Amino acid sequence: MARGMFQKASNVYFISNIPRILAGLVAAENRTLNQAGSIVALAAAKNAPIDTGLLSCSMDWVVEPEQHQVTIGSPVYYAPFVEFGTGQRGKATADMASKPDNYVHGARGGPDFIGITAQPYLEPAMVESIPAIAMLARKE
Repeated sequence: MARGMFQKASNVYFISNIPRILAGLVAAENRTLNQAGSIVALAAAKNAPIDTGLLSCSMDWVVEPEQHQVTIGSPVYYAPFVEFGTGQRGKATADMASKPDNYVHGARGGPDFIGITAQPYLEPAMVESIPAIAMLARKE
């Protein structure tokens, strides 16, 4: 007897559609994750500050089907510094400007270097994309 089939009576067979349905659900999930990654990456590219344009042009996403997730970001080494800033212990530079005891002593900046102000582009892109992603998930 073929896999996914079971015998009900001597000459009557039923075919299970469960494997086909599950494959359809997995395909729909992967399509949704891919489209969600595209939506957020495009919004992040629009939000990214432009100096050379490398950061905004490098936005990408990778669907990880085994983890049921999509990872969105940029391979540019300075991307996290732009998103989060370079203040001491992750504090935003704006908070540090009035606190001289929080100066970051760096090789390039010297004792008066207080870090670079965060310019978030990825988190705001994710937040502003939630309605579009929710609508997309409802359609699938």
